[in-house]
Amino acid sequence: MPLQVLDARPQPLELAVCAMRAARAALGKEPLMNIDDELNDPGFFATDQHYPLFDRMRAEDPVHWTHSPNRRGYGSIFHHANVKTILNEPILFSSEREGVAPVVDTEMAAIVREASGVEQNVAMIDPPRHAEFRDVIAATFLPKALTEGEARTKILIGEIFDQLPSHGEIDRVNDLAVRIPMAVICDVLLRPARRNSCAARTP
Repeated sequence: MPLQVLDARPQPLELAVCAMRAARAALGKEPLMNIDDELNDPGFFATDQHYPLFDRMRAEDPVHWTHSPNRRGYGSIFHHANVKTILNEPILFSSEREGVAPVVDTEMAAIVREASGVEQNVAMIDPPRHAEFRDVIAATFLPKALTEGEARTKILIGEIFDQLPSHGEIDRVNDLAVRIPMAVICDVLLRPARRNSCAARTP
């Protein structure tokens, strides 16, 4: 997904976009058309069409200012080096103020903070808090820990399926889609004493 520039004031990224547009105009090169409509449409990313679009943008417009329906706009970045620079500049490009998904309209803005876990999800907080959160679970993803965790995960999933009724209907969201990841998360956080209650909790 493209990255969002969260500060509405002109930033180095936006200035770079303006410079690139001016250079393209000076060369008489036609601007990319209908790109913003696709980048603003979440459904577009459920297709395979965004991969060729990304290839094209990397070649033609790697730092693209996207105009959104709410008229705020955001930067769509397509080069790895540029993305890395943005991730290392939390003062200019914050994940914590409004999240990392572009807020393209008023309806989305109303739900994105709670739905995305802004300021709570490890992917939605800035350094130094991000590093502190990440350190809590980092050891879990070392090769040896992953091997051991795979066996525990199989047991946890087996226990959840064993608790399902043998006859009748189940709720695939609450009975499986919620409980399985919650059980694994509790195990990753080394909370065995609360594993059962945590895994059984539903929204």
